[in-house]
Amino acid sequence: MRPRFLVTPPGDETPESWLTRHDLTPKILPVWPESQRMALVCVEEIYGSEEALAFVITSRAELDAAASPSTTSLRRLFFQVPKFELLQDSICLGLTAESWEK
Repeated sequence: MRPRFLVTPPGDETPESWLTRHDLTPKILPVWPESQRMALVCVEEIYGSEEALAFVITSRAELDAAASPSTTSLRRLFFQVPKFELLQDSICLGLTAESWEK
């Protein structure tokens, strides 16, 4: 799965530290948010990389792919974050309110 919308935290923050401001209890298994005001974000640590990759899950197909076992990632954590936070300038380039599956 190739993520469409990468999360780029402001300043020198890591994706996990920025996301933890919004969700103190990330999950190891993804759950689609019950509220339409919330979004699901995956933070993935890739083998051989020192930086984690954070991306927004915008559809059930992406959710299924993120929940599948991976041969390239060390671990994945799933955060629920208010959509308005992700829609701020420079957090997720190209992401709009219409990006999510209905």
